[in-house]
Amino acid sequence: MKVLYIIKQDIDATGQALIARHQEHAEVSVVDIREHKNYDALVEQVFRSDKVICW
Repeated sequence: MKVLYIIKQDIDATGQALIARHQEHAEVSVVDIREHKNYDALVEQVFRSDKVICW
């Protein structure tokens, strides 16, 4: 399973724990929307992912 985390604010301990837990069982990508401005590539990543989580 491919999981994409779209980060729009600082990640707290809960968010870090969720990412770590998903990494045990899935292919995880993390994109910080504050730094990543290539929205075309981001949309492609969303469609290639099985699950998208915004934080």
